[in-house]
Amino acid sequence: MSLRLLFLFGLLFASMAGCNEPRPAWSPGQRPCELAELDAWRGGWISEFIVSGDPHAPVQRLEQSFEWVLDGAFLLETANGRINDQDYQQWVYNTWDANTGKYRYWMFDSFGSTGSGTRTFDKETRTWHSEYEMITAAGMVSAGAGRSTMLDDDHCEHHFLEWVPSRSQQKTRYQGFSRRVVQYPDE
Repeated sequence: MSLRLLFLFGLLFASMAGCNEPRPAWSPGQRPCELAELDAWRGGWISEFIVSGDPHAPVQRLEQSFEWVLDGAFLLETANGRINDQDYQQWVYNTWDANTGKYRYWMFDSFGSTGSGTRTFDKETRTWHSEYEMITAAGMVSAGAGRSTMLDDDHCEHHFLEWVPSRSQQKTRYQGFSRRVVQYPDE
């Protein structure tokens, strides 16, 4: 069950800057100002989380790095850790989708799982609201939604629910915190 949460932590994004102007899709070299919202995540982070409702579940820990790639079109999150006594890696590509007015992301991990989702950002509460769907290498499908709230520039709190795709049955509740350990210099 902890594997699903790893995808949720691809949702870790908060903001201190950006704009509200609608923009058309951009061509290479014309970076939309909405991507500035993701700049708050550049750097190194440690995330710790638990599966709620299971008092015996161990705290899971990931070391994460967020960097701009592909000429600044995507913020790439790379995560490394051990999940259920197995080495684990995850890659999440994040960008702005001008057609939907939402942030979009794609997730891949070393267990063979893939997923995608969207999120919006509430500047007033500094909270990202996310929805996603994923499929494991074994073909198990799930959906989830949650929020990540910046407590300050270097700390974030996360709450997510996961359920079967029809949303008829809740599967898991996750909660955790992230803290910045490295601030990258401005590019």
